[in-house]
Amino acid sequence: MHKKLLTVLITTGVSLGALQAMAEDAASGPSLKITGILRSLAVGTTQKVRTSKGVQFNTYGNMTLNAGGVANNGLTYGALAVLELDRAKSEKDRISESYIYLGSDAIGNFQFGDTNGVSSLMMYDATDVMGGTGGFDGNLEKQVNVTRGVDFGQSIGYVNNGSSRSTKITYMSPEVSGWQTGLSYTPDTSQYGRVPNTNALDSSGNRITGNAPYAVNHVEGGLSFTEDVGAYTVGVYVVGALGKAHMPRGLTSTGEYLNPVKAWQFGTLVDYQNYQFGAGYFNNGKSYMRRSTNFTNTHGFNLAMSYGMGPVSLALGYTGTERTVTAGKAKADISSFTVDYSVADGLAVYGEASYFKFRAPDAHIAGTNFVPSTDYLDRQPSANKDNSGTAFVLGTRINF
Repeated sequence: MHKKLLTVLITTGVSLGALQAMAEDAASGPSLKITGILRSLAVGTTQKVRTSKGVQFNTYGNMTLNAGGVANNGLTYGALAVLELDRAKSEKDRISESYIYLGSDAIGNFQFGDTNGVSSLMMYDATDVMGGTGGFDGNLEKQVNVTRGVDFGQSIGYVNNGSSRSTKITYMSPEVSGWQTGLSYTPDTSQYGRVPNTNALDSSGNRITGNAPYAVNHVEGGLSFTEDVGAYTVGVYVVGALGKAHMPRGLTSTGEYLNPVKAWQFGTLVDYQNYQFGAGYFNNGKSYMRRSTNFTNTHGFNLAMSYGMGPVSLALGYTGTERTVTAGKAKADISSFTVDYSVADGLAVYGEASYFKFRAPDAHIAGTNFVPSTDYLDRQPSANKDNSGTAFVLGTRINF
């Protein structure tokens, strides 16, 4: 009952804000602004478990279309969409985000649509310190062979299939004396755009099913505090997520049930002159794991420090993650070093080196009792045994 009341309250807040904007004569109607980023890079890898060439080229980025305006009362409003500039994306993922927003210093900020919730928007940790492509939080899983059962995702509460940008309502309060709160509500994390929420058939007459578990009544909460202490700026951030987990949509019942979503994360960011330090701890508990197994989801921590001197920025970071699997733990240790150099306004080159070590029990790697559509953290082939090595990146990016 309380979840239905929460939905009504948030929806009412969005509606009242929209009516207020309509009641005022707009000081400036919505205007379109286009921004974006495009990266081109070369990746070289040395790894114990090799199945592909050691050198590859990548190109990816995104373009943001923001149609926004400001009312006479200071209320900002608009619509935003993010277009992925990545040919490897499937057709349905070409637009990764699309939502309506409105807000002001007095009422806070509302977002309604396909975008991230407060567990992402209000969390800052070591991942925000790293340069390059992000080091351990970049594209490492696309560059090396990850050992079966190992996961080093740095966020909480979501399956790694883009469900973090499912359709939701988000509210973030104004900042008062350094404090800010936020809340996001997602009725169904498998829903985005106009994906049907019914039994449906594809063009061949087969029932449309999901390929990953999902959650309903997914709620995210966030609390942050920032303060200037002399020459230091200190931020502390806490987020959490709750929801009821389900087997993949449309999957024939197997009698299996999943553990509910229960996850939380803590982060901190400290700025001092040209230095920045970030750290965090995240714990996904048993979120989305089958109750008939002893598997847990991922928990771990991250640390990073950066130093900027003119056009050059250096960063060094580390993450350690683990989860319980068959006969033990699946673990990841990743250390990353990044160098960014600003050549001109909007143009930068960067280098990156990451050392990784993945390991899991032999019994888990050789296991055969996985459910691919549900055990989404164990989809790697049994050929992906314990692995270690280094990934080097050299690239350039254009911000516009």
